[in-house]
Amino acid sequence: MQEQSNLSLIQLFFRNKWVRLCLIFDVILVVVLIFILIWQSTKVSIINFNITPLDATISLNGDSKYENGQYSITPGTYNVSISHEGLETKSFTIDIVPQSVVTISTFLPDTDHTFDYYKLRKNYSSYMKLEEIASAGNNVTTDQDTSAESFIRRFQEDYNAFTTKLPIDYSETVFLRRLL
Repeated sequence: MQEQSNLSLIQLFFRNKWVRLCLIFDVILVVVLIFILIWQSTKVSIINFNITPLDATISLNGDSKYENGQYSITPGTYNVSISHEGLETKSFTIDIVPQSVVTISTFLPDTDHTFDYYKLRKNYSSYMKLEEIASAGNNVTTDQDTSAESFIRRFQEDYNAFTTKLPIDYSETVFLRRLL
């Protein structure tokens, strides 16, 4: 007791085992936070997926958590695999350099290239994405796949021929097309 009475309040404070335990925990927490910040700062490249069908499985180096959208990633070489049940699988190997933006735009055809998947009403959103990225004169696919161009042209021609026979004006057909 005599020994503790000669100590200052600060010295007494730091002699408490709970205070020491909290300080050690705080130091470990700060080190972990610094590590996380350094690790996040290495993710300086961006990959953007623009894939149809919209519900395709996108794998990056075997990790299937990706979907259409933008992701920050570390630079390096990646194996990209895109698949969907009943459609062909496409694979790419890409090198991503630091501080770059890479866009992967592609579509998955069926094995006989009839594009029957995109003709189904429930897949109309995927067809619209296909039209956006792979139409003739505006093919922005990463693999420069032109196999969908003639299908899109025929589909648009058939759609236009059908809508011109309807007894409604063009503004209503645009409305109807969005409903599909």
